[in-house]
Amino acid sequence: MASRFVSWLKNNTERSVKSGIDFIRGSRYPKTSEVSPQPPVRPNLSPQPQPPPPVQLQPQHQPSLQPHPPPPEQQSSPSPQPQPPPPEQQPLPAPQPQPPPPPEQPPAPYPQPHPPPPEQPPPPSPQPQPPLPPEQQPPSPELQPETETQVTPSPSPSPSPEPQLQPQRRTQPSPSPPPPQGDHKWPRGKEALPKGLVANISDLQMQPLWGRRKKVNSSTSLFTAAVGIKQKETVDKMVTKFLSSNFSVMLFHYDGVVDAWNDLDWSDNVIHVSAINQTKWWFAKRFLHPDIVTKYSYIFLWDEDLGIDNFDPGRYVSIVKDEGLEISQPALDTKKSVVHHAITSRWKNSTLHRRVKTGGNKNGCDWTSQYPPCTGWIELMAPVFSRAAWRCMWYMIQNDLNHAWGLDLMFGYCAQGDRTKNVGVVDAEYIVHFGFPTIGESQSKLLENPCNSSATNARMEVRKHSHNEYKIFKSRWQAAVKEDKEWVDPYPESWNYSI
Repeated sequence: MASRFVSWLKNNTERSVKSGIDFIRGSRYPKTSEVSPQPPVRPNLSPQPQPPPPVQLQPQHQPSLQPHPPPPEQQSSPSPQPQPPPPEQQPLPAPQPQPPPPPEQPPAPYPQPHPPPPEQPPPPSPQPQPPLPPEQQPPSPELQPETETQVTPSPSPSPSPEPQLQPQRRTQPSPSPPPPQGDHKWPRGKEALPKGLVANISDLQMQPLWGRRKKVNSSTSLFTAAVGIKQKETVDKMVTKFLSSNFSVMLFHYDGVVDAWNDLDWSDNVIHVSAINQTKWWFAKRFLHPDIVTKYSYIFLWDEDLGIDNFDPGRYVSIVKDEGLEISQPALDTKKSVVHHAITSRWKNSTLHRRVKTGGNKNGCDWTSQYPPCTGWIELMAPVFSRAAWRCMWYMIQNDLNHAWGLDLMFGYCAQGDRTKNVGVVDAEYIVHFGFPTIGESQSKLLENPCNSSATNARMEVRKHSHNEYKIFKSRWQAAVKEDKEWVDPYPESWNYSI
């Protein structure tokens, strides 16, 4: 009787240890789905045959049913402690009724003892026991969903990460249409208009107020001049010849007299602009903006005291185009003209020249000279600019300087390349420079009586003011060169020479 009691006590002790281990394992590895609580299984005290060792099941890879692993700190903890669910965990779905699991079989290392006699009372409730040493613990079965129960996966205990907000790219406007061919700027302010409506260029062609539109002048060149009524005859010859060569014409009236030109046949076909005692450079800065005259391949900006009996505008344009001249002027007839610089004198039996002849010039020029006025230079009285050169020149003209003295010294900077090649004087088409003083409110008195002291004094004041503007322009240039560290001066010795 005592031996049976010892066997029964040993059996119950082993069962208590196993129940404690299972209890601890259950709290250490909580299942993701809660099932209905099962009543405690009474130990089977009837004699049973020795069962075969349980077959170790391999883990089945079912991503849809695989429960989320516990946090890393719980897996690495040596002592199994129950962890409360995270506060942010969502409530689990309602448990589904599950069939009772089969009775658990003891692990292989613990043999099944003989059951105690049936008349003995049931053992007391098992109490948790301390875990066995690692070398005595049975292998932990892999946590697998039971095959006979359908486990519904629950949401992960950790909160789902917030979706990463990608930075919103600012919607870019549709690309602007490419600028039209030419060297003019594509206008700003067009963004509010449909592309097909944008008119980015203009010209000086006049249009009628009613009736049939006039035939559009197909001219590719523009002739402009500062004129006064005292030079009406000379101007009449110039305008008539340029209009016959299909030029557009704009006249700048520096004396304010406009109606006196109405008796000429061409008066209504040209543009008249009037401002008292202003030079052609003042008018050009305000009325010949490059975007306005971009239609024209060449812009003529002449004085009024020029004779053109031996000059043909069409042939002149053909020569400068063929020779690649960006800035040019017609040569002067030395027998009839007032010549201030040798480079402007006409060479006989020549189409054009780009430098002064050696000998007999006041500037000491020879064939090796590379500076104005020996080469790469023309005079202010009758310049002709290409479209590209005029865009540069317009920016060079100072808004508050009227006479533009010193500007011709800098013409080479706008020659679109080597000034010794792209600036020249055309000999085949030449003009006469009469040299009349044509500006100033006292010019009429000067023409009637050159010895008049008041008229002479006025003319001297004009020259004095022109020289002062030259000094201002020179100082501005030099200051701008020092300020702009990125700009490279192609002709750093330009101001070392006097004209």
